[in-house]
Amino acid sequence: MVAGSVHKSPLFFGLDKALAEMFAPERRREVSERLAWLPGLPADFGSNTFAVSPLRSTEGRTYLALNSHQPWEGPVTRYEASLHSEEGPDVAGALFPGMPLIVHGLSPYRGWAFTVNKPDLIDIYVLTTHPKDPNRYLLDGEWRELEVREVPIRVRLVGRLFWTVRKEAL
Repeated sequence: MVAGSVHKSPLFFGLDKALAEMFAPERRREVSERLAWLPGLPADFGSNTFAVSPLRSTEGRTYLALNSHQPWEGPVTRYEASLHSEEGPDVAGALFPGMPLIVHGLSPYRGWAFTVNKPDLIDIYVLTTHPKDPNRYLLDGEWRELEVREVPIRVRLVGRLFWTVRKEAL
């Protein structure tokens, strides 16, 4: 269940927008847009969290503060939940729809949080192939040869039964 919930992670860095641009009827630009980390970015551009040790607080207590800058609606909004058990978990916090874990939370003995920002994790380039030779591409005004090789792709058919398919990769 945890592994299955990871599908939402790419939404944090804008994969949905990058895919929409890639499959649009017309190209908007030759190279994907870069994010600029410059002073003066809006306050909601990222998120923040900090912890204070009992050794550093005047009351001798631990403090954990989180401002995850999550939207109030949409695919990456979050909701609050708590799980209390006499035999195990005793946690409260926030999670995303479809996620089986409390991702920002606390228990009687610990607290945890993560931050969200907008790092440049994806680059998309328009590849121009030679009109007469599809194994050549244009780079910096020069035609170059694509490396062509066969790659094995392991596919689970059912249960422990696998099949390896070989496909050409460029």
